[in-house]
Amino acid sequence: MDDYMKMSSRKAKAGIYSYLLSFVTSGLGIYLWFEMRDLISNLLIVLHINPSAWRAFDNFSFLLLGVLWLAFVFITQHAYQKSYLAGTLFRRVCLVIGIQMLIWFAMRLIAVLIQAITLHAWGWILFICAGGAGMVLILYARKGRTIIYAEEFKG
Repeated sequence: MDDYMKMSSRKAKAGIYSYLLSFVTSGLGIYLWFEMRDLISNLLIVLHINPSAWRAFDNFSFLLLGVLWLAFVFITQHAYQKSYLAGTLFRRVCLVIGIQMLIWFAMRLIAVLIQAITLHAWGWILFICAGGAGMVLILYARKGRTIIYAEEFKG
């Protein structure tokens, strides 16, 4: 009975941590959603799309990005719960936040290239640091996985 209580408590903690962390990463996802929507609007201007079609593009992109965001929330919550039980929750969170940072970096890079935004000195520093931090988080999250695979192939 004691083992059952430990496992039940562990599953409860996994649920709580997964919901809290998915709340945080989904908040970042909402920010990316609206940034992407703004980028799409800027791309419509740069690509000389007919202004009468802008509303259709905006509505469709809002709907599509909303569905993708909702799927992201469900998938990350499930992944966080499984990672907690496997003992790899911190690496999973680093991977998800690193990917989100690289998506933000790519969107900002596109916006700078199409001259939709201009960055000053501090903006460039933040821009470069975000890209670097995203890469570091992803590499950290993937580091343990490659070591495990290397040990499996040895044996």
